Amino acid sequence: MLSRFSFFQLPALQPFTLQPCDYRYYWVCFIIACSYSLFLISLPVDSTILDRINYINYAENSDIIFARFYSGGVLSLLFNEPVWLLVNMGLSTFLTPELVVRCIILISSFSVSFYIVRFNQKAFFLLLILLIFPQVAGKFIVHLRQGFAIAVFIIALMTQRDYLRFLLVISTPFIHSSFFILVLFVVVSSILQNTRLAEDVKSFAMVFLSLITGSSLLIIGSFLGARQAAGEAITTAISGFGFVFWLSILLLYYAAGKVFIQRYIFALACIIFYLATYFVSAYTARVFESAFIFTVLMALGLSPMRRLCAYGMFLCLLVLGYYIRIGKPFLGFGVA
Repeated sequence: MLSRFSFFQLPALQPFTLQPCDYRYYWVCFIIACSYSLFLISLPVDSTILDRINYINYAENSDIIFARFYSGGVLSLLFNEPVWLLVNMGLSTFLTPELVVRCIILISSFSVSFYIVRFNQKAFFLLLILLIFPQVAGKFIVHLRQGFAIAVFIIALMTQRDYLRFLLVISTPFIHSSFFILVLFVVVSSILQNTRLAEDVKSFAMVFLSLITGSSLLIIGSFLGARQAAGEAITTAISGFGFVFWLSILLLYYAAGKVFIQRYIFALACIIFYLATYFVSAYTARVFESAFIFTVLMALGLSPMRRLCAYGMFLCLLVLGYYIRIGKPFLGFGVA
């Protein structure tokens, strides 16, 4: 049986919680996080950056947007990021729209970068490189709402109180809808970790859940009035590179053995979900990007040889990610 205490503790997140470190390294992490976030808020807030006008609009008209979703019913409001709208409404009472955007970038980028570099002192250089991955930096340049949700999720991991951690995690879907799926995986993974089922059975359960969730996104999203259902539901043109790459990573992780699988079942579930729905829905890629950091961090738990292999694969992903962006405005983050 799953105890009440362990439920609020969310044991599936335990491998990603921060441990005490040397105070000197703490300040190194703090300085790096400050530098990283200050650089990001120094970027233009105007239309030269993708989707930036949309976030200026949120800052200016969040109360109107909130009222419009509320007029469609409670479910329509709940499934269209009401906490995100409330944050914008609160900040806009004493900040200009441009400063609201910069404030959100500052909070998000500082929290995430501090957490990443602070995660493991022995892997300092790898974690430093992780900060510049397009899948990470892009959340503080283009996809600000998603970046803010990731930051709240990570702040939850840095929180010591179980109930507060639980509340912060539960709030993330109301900032970015992708976290409805991630929170579901956190809860199910926590339950599975407290059972005595065989690892194969647990893996099958996560694959089955991934398939059901992915195939139901369009229907559920349309019923609940989530705007993402119409905009990003069906994939029309896809490349198989992501499927091959993450399938290789998944096989490498599964080769690490049952203890590793049991420990990192949440992050593994996210990879399985992405692969299971890769050729079905484009929106699942956005969901997977919300968990990208954790799928990389779990590589630190591998044996030395497997860890080196994972490092090499992720570095290749980084190089390729920026190679295809060469020649594009702001390395693909800007408007042509």
